[in-house]
Amino acid sequence: MKKLTTSFYLKGDKLRNGESAIYIKINVGSSTSTMSTGHYIKQERWKETNMLLTAKKIANEISLKNYIYDLQAK
Repeated sequence: MKKLTTSFYLKGDKLRNGESAIYIKINVGSSTSTMSTGHYIKQERWKETNMLLTAKKIANEISLKNYIYDLQAK
């Protein structure tokens, strides 16, 4: 069985209203696919919340965190 891993990162050259696009990288065995999640966040908040792992203050960040976890579960 091939190993599946996912990782999320910001793409700084894809800005909307001063926020960076959140991208997902999916690895299955030796194959890799990258795509946009369609969501955006300020780079400072991405760093301050440890890539949304500690998002607790802003409703939008909590919603994004839940979205990311849902993507990982699929």
